[in-house]
Amino acid sequence: MRFYYLLSGFFSVLSQVYILRELLSLFAGNEFSFGFLASGWMAGMGLGSFFEGRKRTPLSCEGQFLLLSFLFLGLVYLLRGTGKIFGLSPGEVLGSGALIITGFFFVFPLSFAMGMLFMKLTRVGEEIRGVPGIGEVYRLDAVGDTLAGAGFSYLFIHLPPLPFAFFISFLLSLPISLRKKPFIPLSLSLLALSFTPIPSVLGKKILEASFPGYKVIEEKDSPYTRITVLERDSILHVFQNNSLSFSFPSPFFEDVHLPMLFIPHPERILLIEAPPPVSREVKKHGVKKIKTVMLDPILLRVCREISKGEGEFIAGDGRKVVREGEWDGVFVMLPEPENLSSGRFYTVEFFREVREHLRKDGIFFLKIPGSETSLSTPEKLMLSSLYFSLKKVFPDVLVLPGEEIFFIAGEKIPFSFDTLVARYERRKIKTLYFHPSLLPLEYNPERMRWIRKEIEPAPLNTDPHPILPFFSMWRWNMEYPFLFRYLFPFLLRLPYLLLFLPLLFFIKRGIFFPVLCMGVWGITIEMLSLLSLQSRAGWVYHLAGLAISSFMLGIAGGEISGERRNLSIKLPFAISLLISLSFPFLLKLSLPPPLFLFLVNFGAGFSVGMLYPLAVKKLGGRTVGAGIIYGADLLGGALASFLTSLFLFSIYGAWKVLFLSGIYLLLPFLMLY
Repeated sequence: MRFYYLLSGFFSVLSQVYILRELLSLFAGNEFSFGFLASGWMAGMGLGSFFEGRKRTPLSCEGQFLLLSFLFLGLVYLLRGTGKIFGLSPGEVLGSGALIITGFFFVFPLSFAMGMLFMKLTRVGEEIRGVPGIGEVYRLDAVGDTLAGAGFSYLFIHLPPLPFAFFISFLLSLPISLRKKPFIPLSLSLLALSFTPIPSVLGKKILEASFPGYKVIEEKDSPYTRITVLERDSILHVFQNNSLSFSFPSPFFEDVHLPMLFIPHPERILLIEAPPPVSREVKKHGVKKIKTVMLDPILLRVCREISKGEGEFIAGDGRKVVREGEWDGVFVMLPEPENLSSGRFYTVEFFREVREHLRKDGIFFLKIPGSETSLSTPEKLMLSSLYFSLKKVFPDVLVLPGEEIFFIAGEKIPFSFDTLVARYERRKIKTLYFHPSLLPLEYNPERMRWIRKEIEPAPLNTDPHPILPFFSMWRWNMEYPFLFRYLFPFLLRLPYLLLFLPLLFFIKRGIFFPVLCMGVWGITIEMLSLLSLQSRAGWVYHLAGLAISSFMLGIAGGEISGERRNLSIKLPFAISLLISLSFPFLLKLSLPPPLFLFLVNFGAGFSVGMLYPLAVKKLGGRTVGAGIIYGADLLGGALASFLTSLFLFSIYGAWKVLFLSGIYLLLPFLMLY
């Protein structure tokens, strides 16, 4: 039975991070998908645990593992075919309505079966007396979680995803094959398929069926994103997590000439996440040094192959590279701040780093989606937040309206059409779609006054409070009237404490409410650690497994302490309050990301794990009671992951969410006195 417990925990974490990769690729890498997946997963496991705790299902443990094997493989290919199911075109991001269906309802059968399996293993373990207590079941499951999380972050992330899915399915089929010989051929077939190109070929066929008329040149997963290269009519389209990065050849990057003309003597230009055509156009200005930095090594390789040696492409983090020299221009060439990893190049903290490394007449350039005539509410908020964030750092900020709104910031930005035309002619630039003589028509006084009137007071976009990705998601999902036209504006104006007042009505004597509160706090801390680090350091998806494994390792350690010692049930809440207080200091220490994730999540998991056996003892150590405790913890975590990732982190920022999570500790802590 011990092998079953380890395998259960191993699969639980591994399947979560695997499915998360699929959801991120469908939702343009937006971290809000963290919450949809985590809440759907934990809600399914919680309900499955409750169901199996009250009713015995006839399926054996081995049969349950085999069921999970087929459910997992089916879900993997179902997610791969989501583009076909929802009629997405290449580059079209999955909307929030479809994401709720995908992240919750598609995942629910698998997570429900996982919850049932955990409860079934707990009951069978007690009946055959193969384990000395309920706590060891939980502990061995946590050890399996730890192995899977650490293995994913440092090993499995580099393996081809679809063949690896068949290998996971093979592991799940082992229990029944070891007990019943007729199933051995099935296990061997799954193992053999995991070492062949058949799973990847099948995935490619599904992708081609989803986007008819396009030829799939390449699809590859990196530790950061999924890169897809499609070809149609001799034009290459490069996608990053299903969001169009660039097309080649394409004339639509000539707009880079406008900000270049604001630099009197461009010699050193830094391009952050810029596709190859941008470097080609910048080169026309006689620039001596053009450095293009990209975080994803696979995207970097694709760009190098397309650029054919034009410009210098380096792998690295733009926020670090900008500090490595002085620049005449720093250009952020991302389409928009649609997730925390791209939004970190639009924060006050990054703007300060840029200003410190700009030369006297240097400029900083970035852009966001706009409109020629009118702006929607989220577009106005995005414009205003970005403008005031730039003004917080730069003395002069020029805003130019259009289908894309340009921001040019520096010490002083002289806006003279004659000067721009003179520089264009002196540099002898040849372009097809751009000429500065047309600028007076495009940026006439009436349009400039209109864009200035659209700027209204708005919150600053900072590392601990990244609001721009929220506005971007709101903009992309205006077709969902209730959620994004009424509910989100209401949340923006609602005093944040009111969100938690309804919990006061649920307080009653007993153990269910304290466990639920601890589940809310534990997952909130886990989500905050990932989201805060994502906002500062960029793509940390490859470290998601490490965060989960650290959390589960802490659970195992806390469970041992809670089971073997006669401790007060108030102690886990006191430790949790201490961890909440230390969180901001650990984040500001700029620790290496793996160390930060380990310390925070191990501590949070330790508190949650310690409470579990103490709560079970309070219920008399009954198996049904263990199922109730486990379900309460998961349902609390489901609530926290959904609210934290989708609403609270973006709307209120890390520090207020940290304070709010403390309420979930204080209420049961005071109630237990």
